[in-house]
Amino acid sequence: MKYTKDFIQKIKQKETENYKIIKNVESLLNKQRGYVFKMPRKNKPVIMMISGGLDSVTTISWLIETYKLNIFPLFIDRGQGRVENEEKSVRFFEKYFLEKYPKNFNNVFKISTKVPPSEIRKELILNSGNKVKKTKNQREGIALFSSLLGSYAVQYAKYLEYNGIKVRTIFRATLASDSIYMAHESLTSLRTANLNICAQTNDFTWQFTSPLIEKELNYYLDKTDLLKWADKVDLPIEKTWSCYNNKKDHCGHCDGCCKRKESFQEVNIKDKTIYNDNSSLFKKIIKILK
Repeated sequence: MKYTKDFIQKIKQKETENYKIIKNVESLLNKQRGYVFKMPRKNKPVIMMISGGLDSVTTISWLIETYKLNIFPLFIDRGQGRVENEEKSVRFFEKYFLEKYPKNFNNVFKISTKVPPSEIRKELILNSGNKVKKTKNQREGIALFSSLLGSYAVQYAKYLEYNGIKVRTIFRATLASDSIYMAHESLTSLRTANLNICAQTNDFTWQFTSPLIEKELNYYLDKTDLLKWADKVDLPIEKTWSCYNNKKDHCGHCDGCCKRKESFQEVNIKDKTIYNDNSSLFKKIIKILK
């Protein structure tokens, strides 16, 4: 994966990021524990939140291959409509990783909850794409989404601890481009959520971050970087799920599908994903007729 040396400049360009907050939180973490983030040593256990999407699946492969970490994957059924397809992907890669990395990958643990709660879900989901300001790109998103998921991951870590496995590092697969629209998908959000976890547990050894945009690693990676990695290690990413709809195949036109398609095209890697895209079918018919 590419190594980025202009990290801070890129962070400052994002309207959902607040570098002053990042610096203040990092200063406090440094005072409390002497560091901001440290990648755990080889074979150390970490929790990785897996959704069945291209980002989280590829990140798991990268973490194991590059850092030899012991991955405890966590899947959260939060009531999303596409959960069946996500779970299908998760089951495929659970088997794949258990066979390929038997010493560094554990069975997926599933938590079922509602994020947002059922009683207010419809309004929050419908309005999540609203612009915060007409002249800005930022959307409302789901309030405290990253923190809510992180909280469940912390509780899972405590569950593991009560069963003899101490974990203090929790990873999400947040990308550089995720923070363009959603403030809860930013480094600012991850840093403040990390501080909140430390404060509420009175334990400053907790780490909650995305290794893909971790400032201390000097990474600021995106989906194209993940695709290059997946292609390099022959990861069957066509089995991952990006579509926002709950259909047999990817719809081909939702935001998730469009970003997936664009990323494949940008790096010129063959996209083996099956899309149920009428426009694509029409283009194929026209091509045949010509």
